[in-house]
Amino acid sequence: MCCIPAELIESELFGHEKGSFTSAIKQRIGKFEQADGGTLFLDEIGDMSLSAQAKVLRALQENKITRVGGDKDIAVHVRVIAATNKDLRKEIEENLFREDLYHRLSVILIKVPGLRSGKTTLPCWSISFSWISPRSMDPNKRKLMKRG
Repeated sequence: MCCIPAELIESELFGHEKGSFTSAIKQRIGKFEQADGGTLFLDEIGDMSLSAQAKVLRALQENKITRVGGDKDIAVHVRVIAATNKDLRKEIEENLFREDLYHRLSVILIKVPGLRSGKTTLPCWSISFSWISPRSMDPNKRKLMKRG
C-alpha cells in the first residue's frame, strides 16, 4: 500500500462509482470485491490512513463494503493476510493505527526475521519452505529450481 497514494487507497480497496471523483469515468470494482470468497493480501497495512482502516475494519466485521461514491452495501467474504514492517503496538500508542483493527487482524502473528540478520536465519527459511513439492509445480518452474 506504500506505493498507492493515500487519496486513492479507498478506491483501490473498495472500488468506486462512475463520477464519484474527477477521474472516475467508469465504475471500478475494488480489491475486496475481486477477492470475494478468497484471500486478500494487504501489504504495508501500517501505512494506511485511519479512515481507510475504519473501512477495512467494517469490511472484516460486517462482511460489507461500500464503493467510493456509492450508497449501497455490497456483501463480501474475504480472508485477509496483512503485513507491515512497522511496530503496530507502537503505532496504536501513537494513535496512528486502530487497536480494534489490530485485534481483528492479529489472529495469527508471524514475526519474520530480516535476511540481513545473517546466516542463522537461512536454515529457518529452508525448513519453512521444505513442504513445497517440486512435483506439484509447473514443469518449467521445476527446471529453474534444478538450475538454481
